[in-house]
Amino acid sequence: MITWLDALIGILILSITLTPFIWKGKKRNYILIFSAVLCIGLYTFQGFLKYEKDKEFERLREEGQKHREKIIKQQEELSKSQQTMIEKQTVFETKLNKLVEVGMISKETAKEIRTIYHETVFTNAKTTSTVEDKLIQSNK
Repeated sequence: MITWLDALIGILILSITLTPFIWKGKKRNYILIFSAVLCIGLYTFQGFLKYEKDKEFERLREEGQKHREKIIKQQEELSKSQQTMIEKQTVFETKLNKLVEVGMISKETAKEIRTIYHETVFTNAKTTSTVEDKLIQSNK
């Protein structure tokens, strides 16, 4: 893509090329020197702009990488949290099944306890201690 600086530099190069054929003497020399200095300055300015643009791109790329790393870390934490929830669910079910096997509670009571557990843990995302409190209250 041609920028306005590219176009201006092209015009200056064209003027440097055509100046000897159009003007003679001191005027020609001044125009050549001015055009050459301006052309060099514009090339330098254009390089600086590209450098700044590349620097900005690099900064944005690094920010994107940081965000990706943060998202990956959050996903890992979520996975660990989900694994913990599964383990807690397994332990809960095992304890509940043992209570039913021993005959301390009936299957209907176990079903009610499971319902309360699922409502509390999975719907409201409360802690296990709150679940245990509700279980104790429902058994009374």
